Amino acid sequence: MSWQNISLSCVVMIALVQIQSGLGKTWIEESVFGKGGENFPTSDMLLYSGGLISKQKKEQLRSMISDCSGSTFSTEDEERDDPLNARLQAREAVAHVRLKVGHGVMTIKYNIRYGFFRNLIAGVIWGTVGSIGCSILYFLDSAWKPMSFFIACSLTFAALYLIKKQILGKLAFNYADVLFTEFSSQTKGE
Repeated sequence: MSWQNISLSCVVMIALVQIQSGLGKTWIEESVFGKGGENFPTSDMLLYSGGLISKQKKEQLRSMISDCSGSTFSTEDEERDDPLNARLQAREAVAHVRLKVGHGVMTIKYNIRYGFFRNLIAGVIWGTVGSIGCSILYFLDSAWKPMSFFIACSLTFAALYLIKKQILGKLAFNYADVLFTEFSSQTKGE
């Protein structure tokens, strides 16, 4: 095998990874958390309507974020009257939190874990198509064991896609929780 073939294979592989990552970001993440991640747990944790953490913890985080970055938040009444603006304020505040935390050790680990599973779920397209194709080829050759294996793979990929909301919801919550925990510890340490 020549270096040109190896190089071409690497380029194609990297291109497919980038496509899959883009699919994960747009197709998978937006189907779970809305356009631009508007319902991502980091924003929900800061909103009164979001029930992910206690009201006291929300108040504490909102106060710390406001003191640190000058971000403003809607009151409960303002949030009820204009939920879109309240969500935008929370998303803007989260951007300041991410900037402050930077490359926090635990935050990076949880972000990588979330991104890995998001992109893995986006890869069910390739996996399902490939598994079905292999199943058909092995069926035509009457090779039942490999055919059964690839059918099981395609069912596994389908199941992974069907439970994507539960998987990504849990991983996103864990990321958000760690992000705010690191932010709190960094802010208290100043």
